[in-house]
Amino acid sequence: GHGWVKLRVAITQSCDVTFYHRGKDLGLNTIARSSRLSGIGTPTGIELAGEKAGLVPDPQWSLESRGTPWYPGETISVSIGQGPVLVTPVQMSTMMAAVANGGLRTIPRVAKLDDRPSFASSGGNPVALDAVRDALQAVVMEKGTGARANVPGLEVAGKTGTVQVVRQLTWTRSEDLPYEQRDHAWFASFATGGDKQLVVVVFVEHGGKGSQAAAPLAKRLYEIYFRDFLLSSEPS
Repeated sequence: GHGWVKLRVAITQSCDVTFYHRGKDLGLNTIARSSRLSGIGTPTGIELAGEKAGLVPDPQWSLESRGTPWYPGETISVSIGQGPVLVTPVQMSTMMAAVANGGLRTIPRVAKLDDRPSFASSGGNPVALDAVRDALQAVVMEKGTGARANVPGLEVAGKTGTVQVVRQLTWTRSEDLPYEQRDHAWFASFATGGDKQLVVVVFVEHGGKGSQAAAPLAKRLYEIYFRDFLLSSEPS
């Protein structure tokens, strides 16, 4: 595998084992607290009826919902967003926006408002956020797993992801499974061009790998949104 790697390489190459170790060291309560401060597992407040809260498990949830204690081995799965974790694309958008703007979490809106949005701290350490932003840029711009979202002329940062749909007793390639059992594909990202910034989160049902199915769609959205900036930046 990857061998012993530091955080930047782990994020760039999507090395799960690194995060297994980090999750074990941090413990579930720390993961849950940080996740909720980042907007995961709680409603964002967007003005849409029926917004799902998602789920970030903790020991109390396990006792109340399952009637069983939380087992330390379960933290390993949660450390990479698997197990009982449930998130929505709009939550991922809020989290990526907080990473992009230095740790401030805002309420997403369906339409642009004249008044300034309200912000709340995500609780992120500035040094840690800088390290994460740098690594997320490497995912896209240094031939990491999100390289297919790279747009020359923009600073694009992001993370690919895969959602396992069904439990597998023996490993089977997603493309070899029936369509309705294939993995879902994620790509959560943000880009900067000039004085504009945009967050794009793509979720492709049964799309397989985020690097192949979701990242190219994000690239296309960035090319459209930043078209004028990209054209003005081209050498005459």
